[in-house]
Amino acid sequence: MIKLIRDRRIKNIAGWFLAVVLVFVSIGFADKIQDRRFNGKIIIKITNQFNNYFIDENDLLAIIYAEGLDPEQESMPQNPNLGAIEKRLEAEWFISDAQIFRDLMGNLIVVATQRRPIARIIRPDAPDAYISEEGTVLPVSEKFTSRVMLVSGEFTDQLVKTASLTLDDQNRPYFDLIRFINADPFWKAQISQLEIAKDGKIKMYPQVTKQVIEFGLPEDIEIKFRKLNVFYMKILPFKGWNYYHRVSLEYKDQIVCE
Repeated sequence: MIKLIRDRRIKNIAGWFLAVVLVFVSIGFADKIQDRRFNGKIIIKITNQFNNYFIDENDLLAIIYAEGLDPEQESMPQNPNLGAIEKRLEAEWFISDAQIFRDLMGNLIVVATQRRPIARIIRPDAPDAYISEEGTVLPVSEKFTSRVMLVSGEFTDQLVKTASLTLDDQNRPYFDLIRFINADPFWKAQISQLEIAKDGKIKMYPQVTKQVIEFGLPEDIEIKFRKLNVFYMKILPFKGWNYYHRVSLEYKDQIVCE
């Protein structure tokens, strides 16, 4: 009986030892693959690309090749700095995040997340710009034009002063308003343009009806849109969609129509 128990213990110990050895062998095999010269394929994956084509596979490959990782070249880095390449990719305006890793077959996997604009800033005397979902101010591109809400007016010079609208206390409320409109399917389809005056007050121009919507400053956003919803749902159906040419949401508990 004692001998049987001893034999079982020996078998268990041997089994655990074999498992540990296999783990270390696997790690060594993986390390060996990671350390050897890159000679596989470069596989590009771009996320957030539906109707959003500011970057493509060739753009990413150009950056990677610039770092010396061109499989067609005879000489390449023995142990490329993948972290540095990730940072180089993320320095591009339309890339918000990049992850690079190698698989066990020696392929280089590149996963890039593309920024998506939600508004376009129009300036007559300066270059236009986009505002992304995260509030980042982006340049326009010759490659692709995004069909998004327009933002115009003298205040636009203030909007482009910072790299991100979320980093500026004065700009943040305008980004909150733009994001609110973009998140609602009805308002996103209906509000085509914001005009922001020098004093920061906003006029909205709808897509379908002809009223100019005087929104005022970007505050009490949800309350003002509830009033605007009342205007569309309960007033216009009885008066006619183009009966009024102006509606003001600035005053508390009031909808002023003209």
